[in-house]
Amino acid sequence: MGNFFGSCRKSKQEPSRKALLIGIEYLGLQPEVDPIPAARTDAEYWKQVLRGCTSSLPLYGYPEDGIRLITDSAEAPLRPSYDNIVEGMKWLVDGVKAGDKRFLFVGCHGQQIDEVADGGSECSEIDLKDESIVTTTRNPGGELKTLVDNEIRKLVVDPLVKGSKLTAVIDTCHSGTLLDLPFRASVTDDEQLTFSHARADAKKTKKTKGTVVCVAACADGEKAYQFTKGDASKGEEQVRDTTNEVGGLTLAMREYFDASMPNGGIIRSPVPVQQVIQHLRQSKRLKQQTPW
Repeated sequence: MGNFFGSCRKSKQEPSRKALLIGIEYLGLQPEVDPIPAARTDAEYWKQVLRGCTSSLPLYGYPEDGIRLITDSAEAPLRPSYDNIVEGMKWLVDGVKAGDKRFLFVGCHGQQIDEVADGGSECSEIDLKDESIVTTTRNPGGELKTLVDNEIRKLVVDPLVKGSKLTAVIDTCHSGTLLDLPFRASVTDDEQLTFSHARADAKKTKKTKGTVVCVAACADGEKAYQFTKGDASKGEEQVRDTTNEVGGLTLAMREYFDASMPNGGIIRSPVPVQQVIQHLRQSKRLKQQTPW
């Protein structure tokens, strides 16, 4: 499976790097929807990581014009409407070729809905529910419009080509199979990757042409949590400080990147996926949820 962000070694044709970062706080939608301040700040953090602007991650320099940030902050050029998110996902994989790297972060509300099989076919979800993300666009009936996992897979996974790579960090509730990938990775005691079926129809699911690594905050039936950055608690939710909140998954990864690397926390080489998975499974920040 390789490295978390993808290798930075140069080839004959320099690979392109593009990232789509979605963080929805749901400003102005209270009390209908609980706000998620961490989602927006986490999206901005991942931009700093990919631009090489953090002290611990100088290795992964994504170009400024290769990063699209979708948030509902007052100064955001792109708001998290259904159409903007769909268009952003199309942009992310447009023109992808062998050697290219793509990164997707999603921080927002996640929902489960009853699965509807296509054309009378068998249901694909083990729990008979589809996972979805909640946008800020309203349906004609007034409820907020969701983007379902089947569509997300078609938008960002299926267009990949052989030799390309997509890394996704999904920090939402019910996020385990949001990309509808057929397999789940686990790590053995000797840091070897093993795989198990993540879908009821895993044997029938079309294989991805490119390599896809998705780290999700929790299992499909679970909720994800946010915490106050810098707090030394053992995973318990804190008194809300909306200016300093961070999603549990992003916080656990930040702690890993900042404290677990040699050379004073500076990453000098690509990060092995199995080390990231192993850390997340052991993180006290995620004791209320199962990173997937």
